[in-house]
Amino acid sequence: MARMESIYSREDQVCLIIVMLDNVSHNKMPLEMLRWIQENSYIEYTNDEEGKIMFWERLKWLIQ
Repeated sequence: MARMESIYSREDQVCLIIVMLDNVSHNKMPLEMLRWIQENSYIEYTNDEEGKIMFWERLKWLIQ
């Protein structure tokens, strides 16, 4: 599942962090979200322990 949680402005720069919770096929995504992930980056959440550590480190880095 993918959710667009929030958009906010930081120093005149629009910020959006997309977290992919599940593998979603492109034909099931809203067009706006599909465009965003094709043109920008997103992070994927995982259930394995090493992946979780990397996920949280990357998320912290992205929001700083």
